[in-house]
Amino acid sequence: MKMNWQKIALFLSGSFFCGAISHLVLAIINSPITHFNVPLGVAGNWILAGFDTAMTVLLYVAHRQLEKK
Repeated sequence: MKMNWQKIALFLSGSFFCGAISHLVLAIINSPITHFNVPLGVAGNWILAGFDTAMTVLLYVAHRQLEKK
C-alpha cells in the first residue's frame, strides 16, 4: 500500500494549526501553562505558537508541492 504523503502533510499542517491557535489564546490570556498542563510560562506559549505556525506553513507548502507531482 502506497503512502499518500501529500494528504499526510495536509493533515499534520491542520494539527499544528490547531496547536498554534491554542497556544496563541493561552499567550493572550497570560496563562503560565500550556494546553498540555506544562508550566512553560507566557513566553513559552508565544514560542510554541510561533513554532506551530512555522510547522503549519512548512507542511502546507510541502502538501502543495507534493500535490503538483
